[in-house]
Amino acid sequence: MALLNVDQVMDVLNVRQSQAYQIIRDLNAELKEQGYRVVRGKVEERYLLEQYRLAEVLNEPKNNKN
Repeated sequence: MALLNVDQVMDVLNVRQSQAYQIIRDLNAELKEQGYRVVRGKVEERYLLEQYRLAEVLNEPKNNKN
C-alpha cells in the first residue's frame, strides 16, 4: 500500500496544490466514514486511482504491435 503526498496527487491528477489538498481531505473523509484510519496529508494510491477511474487505464493491456 503506497501513500501519496500532495505533490504526487498534483502529478497524477494534474491539479494545483490547493485542489490536491482538497481531494486528499475528501478521499480521507470517505475512508474514515468507512471505518478506515487515515494519515493526514496523504491518501492511499489505489483508492485515489479507483475513485478517479485511473486504475482501469493503468491495468489495461497494451497493444504491442511490432
